[in-house]
Amino acid sequence: MRKNLKMKIATLSAVLISSMVLASFSENKFVYADENETISINGEDFDREINENELKLIFPDENFRNVIIRTVTFTTYTNPQAIPDIESNKVTLRKLQSVKYLFAVEEQINSIEGISYLPNLFEVNLEGNHINVIPEEIVKLEALDKLIISRNKIEELPSYIGNMKKLRWFDVSQNLLTFIPKEIGNITTLDRLDISQNKIKEIPSEVTNLKKLIRLIAYDNELTTFPSDIVSLPVLRELNLFNNNITELPNNIGSFPELMYLRVGKNKLTTLPESIGNLKKLYTLSVDNNELKSLPNNIVNLSRVTEINLSNNKIEVLPENINNLTSLKEMHLESNSLENFPNLSTLTSLKTLYISKNNIKEIDVNFIPASLQYIDLSKNQLTTTPIIENIKHLDLSFNKIQEIKEEINGMKVISYLGLNGNEIKILPNSIGNMVTLTGINLSDNKLEEIPVELGNLSRLQGLYISNNGLLEIPSSIGNIAELRFIFASNNRLTVIPKEISAIKNLKKVDLRNNYLTKSDFSDKVNVLLDGNFIKGMEGQFEIEKISNKKIDFKVGEEINLLDYIKIKGADKEISLGVMEIEDISNKEFFSMGSNSTSIVGTKKGNGKVIIKIKNSTVDNASVTLGVRIKDK
Repeated sequence: MRKNLKMKIATLSAVLISSMVLASFSENKFVYADENETISINGEDFDREINENELKLIFPDENFRNVIIRTVTFTTYTNPQAIPDIESNKVTLRKLQSVKYLFAVEEQINSIEGISYLPNLFEVNLEGNHINVIPEEIVKLEALDKLIISRNKIEELPSYIGNMKKLRWFDVSQNLLTFIPKEIGNITTLDRLDISQNKIKEIPSEVTNLKKLIRLIAYDNELTTFPSDIVSLPVLRELNLFNNNITELPNNIGSFPELMYLRVGKNKLTTLPESIGNLKKLYTLSVDNNELKSLPNNIVNLSRVTEINLSNNKIEVLPENINNLTSLKEMHLESNSLENFPNLSTLTSLKTLYISKNNIKEIDVNFIPASLQYIDLSKNQLTTTPIIENIKHLDLSFNKIQEIKEEINGMKVISYLGLNGNEIKILPNSIGNMVTLTGINLSDNKLEEIPVELGNLSRLQGLYISNNGLLEIPSSIGNIAELRFIFASNNRLTVIPKEISAIKNLKKVDLRNNYLTKSDFSDKVNVLLDGNFIKGMEGQFEIEKISNKKIDFKVGEEINLLDYIKIKGADKEISLGVMEIEDISNKEFFSMGSNSTSIVGTKKGNGKVIIKIKNSTVDNASVTLGVRIKDK
């Protein structure tokens, strides 16, 4: 009975959306029947309120029904058809037909049955629901221009979808589709088709009928071949086939007359056809994450291209005439097999270059165009710092740089310098002259000190010095009023100068795993302090002796007291330089040794030694050791 009722409702819907029927509505009588009731709607009742039971019959899905009611209620700000009683919350047939925009994103809708009762819909967004079927009644929406039904559970695109004669924008991405029906080619009004993030294995050749198609988006599917017929599409500007299983591009790839954006990254391409250089209007070319070892020479004919992404391939060398790409603004060469830095000197529009994760050992700065502002050279084999005068962002992280040249201050406009992950032991004082810096990353090196001149960097907002061997941070850093972030974890710091704690603009300070025994930062600063020795604070350590027995050693023998103490409850070793001897009783029996934590026996006898973390005043950062000196 319920199935018959739905058929009757669908029939009524198809009749109601006809303007001819609406015009002669008073001459007709429509009857809905189920086991318990019969509902009649006459022409004179076109503005009669549709009651709750009737709405349930028209829109069986509760969540969809609630969206319809909300939408009709919301459409009170405009009344182009002089609809009676439009400001009330009543739902009428006339109000339903007045709705042009339906937005039902993430409403947990399972079915859109009854949608044909809104015959004048122009735009529908059903993204993020649980819809598994596109009902046939949707083709009755003859005015529909835009249909978004992405992120649902649709397994099949029905053939009748081709009857939507005015549809311009169709987005059915992120569903469970495995094929596209050939009838898609009947929607000749389409200018945007998004079928991405499905499981589609083939694009039908009938797509070539879509002469108005501007954007074809089909990334994250299971395509194995490039749909070569589509090169005849006269106005196609964007083609996105990223993340499929395509093994080759057709030789006629250069025949697209209007193509501006070609994205075929993350496929299985080993070569590019020479004709790719014929895409005279191309602005963006993305062929990243493939298996390219070389590039066709004609690629240098892409005179309008502004962005090329060649990252994550196996390219060993670039074409000789790469300098012909004079419109190029951004270039991705990261994760390839380049051993030599390419000559890009005449690329006068180039502003951004990613060339990390290659095997480059040195750079001729004459190969770098003056226009370049951003360059990522991380994870190469560089041993020295290139001085690039006009650069603003220079990332040299994770190379093999051991020494920074004094001339580094020749970079007059630089705002970020990344030197983390190298083998740097000493910074030149001239680094304090790089006053345009807003961020500097020196983490993961072998630094034991920072020059006081670093405090001259008045614009600095981020200072990153974690994972070094720093014993102190110079108080001059407190002069940097703009400083917002200090990351200095995993060092050997025993104190933070009060001048630094007083910086008013500080937002976050990471001091974890040091040897601090107090913190003077304001409560407004997010300070990370785990792994220090601050008494009364969670996540802190304390020093203890390894044994309660006295330490025995002989007259003339030198011992290091670090060998007799440990950090309680931690595998962490006590770093050199952070401890000092505070007091020695019976000093006539022993004297200070060759460093701040060692003693030498001078005379037979007993005594005590207090060893503590430098600059500490709390008892959990010190320990008293008993010693006994014997004869030789």
